[in-house]
Amino acid sequence: MTATKIVVLAAFNKNDEGDLVAAFDPRQIDTEERAVREAKLLAGSHAGVSA
Repeated sequence: MTATKIVVLAAFNKNDEGDLVAAFDPRQIDTEERAVREAKLLAGSHAGVSA
């Protein structure tokens, strides 16, 4: 059996209390490379990004 890999991108902002909240619903991305590239682009405009 072959394992399936799912690559997900998520971004977070801080609310008024300083807590992290999702900036948008997590997105499935086709490849790890694309997810990392998109995460780098989002990093400047969000409190946190995870790929």
